[in-house]
Amino acid sequence: MNAMTRLFLIMMGVMFACCSVSAGAENRPRSIVGAIRWDAWHGDARLDAGIEVFNLGGLKLTPGLAVERSLGPKHWHYRLPFFAKVVGENKVEARANTQAIMDQEITYASNAQLDYWAFLTYNPKSPMSIGMQLYLSSPLKSKVKFCVICHHIRETPEEIERLVGYMKDPQYVRVLGDRPLVYVFQCGAQKTFFDALTKAMGEAGLKRPYLVDMGNTKAGIGFDAVSSYVGTERNSWNALKKQGGKVIPSVTGEDDRRPRVENPVPWEVGTAKPVEGGPRETPEKASANIAGKVASALEWNRENPDAGEANAVIIYAWNEFDEGGWICPTLSEGTSRLDAIHRVLTATEKQAVQRKPEGDGLKPAP
Repeated sequence: MNAMTRLFLIMMGVMFACCSVSAGAENRPRSIVGAIRWDAWHGDARLDAGIEVFNLGGLKLTPGLAVERSLGPKHWHYRLPFFAKVVGENKVEARANTQAIMDQEITYASNAQLDYWAFLTYNPKSPMSIGMQLYLSSPLKSKVKFCVICHHIRETPEEIERLVGYMKDPQYVRVLGDRPLVYVFQCGAQKTFFDALTKAMGEAGLKRPYLVDMGNTKAGIGFDAVSSYVGTERNSWNALKKQGGKVIPSVTGEDDRRPRVENPVPWEVGTAKPVEGGPRETPEKASANIAGKVASALEWNRENPDAGEANAVIIYAWNEFDEGGWICPTLSEGTSRLDAIHRVLTATEKQAVQRKPEGDGLKPAP
């Protein structure tokens, strides 16, 4: 059975499940589906600013230069994003720090019917914030919504003001009526910071945030739901449900960090090791794999309206090319992964409309 046949069968299974689910499940609109953005693809931008510049054996590297180094060997070039350039047999440039590239990324995501991006937060002056800044300045940003993943947080009033400003944006993702969606991942901020953030949001006329734990976060924060940065499976979601937890399903096609094993990035502890390069699966299989997992997450949310109350899904990731998780178009695969996800979203959304009792006013997620 080839990959496209498997994807077709997965889609048919989702359609069948949508029609045969027990009467106790809600007739829900399709879950909103987003993808994590880790915007390290900026080359040497802001190298002289001294923010998040690493020293690797006397070589000064921004995160952008570090990931170009990890993808430099020829056997990793199949992972290069559509905006990358091969400038030598074992040297590449992958730099998304222009408005034109961001606008193209928005167009790709919108065409696939992706609902939102979740941006990891960094210091506004950091090159890691360039992607989010370009999104916010794009004339096309109304095509894709956004939210934040609280990650590198400065526990200051200015940081609270910045986050509240994001949440006041009409494009910011809201769930359960009008609660701003906020993921938290490897964040050292204390509970007092999030209490102050919630208070400031209320003073700005916003509802309290829907806080989602993505892992490795300070204890003591009162989370509304659990998710994951790198993706989990149904058995994990079911286990959390049995414990009475709320879940935003997180899915990934593959977590394959071999480029970082061969050429470790300076912010991770590791010793360079030789590895066998090249893809482990065909583009068709990779596309079917991630699309099938998105389909499974959508089905789980519909069948578990209480545990999946936010009616949202998150994908690892839009642009984690060197870690192995990506759905952004690449030079070698084109839009194949997004095309497969689009087919699943379209099929699921059609079924949501067909299930709608006449006159109940339910609509698919925008």
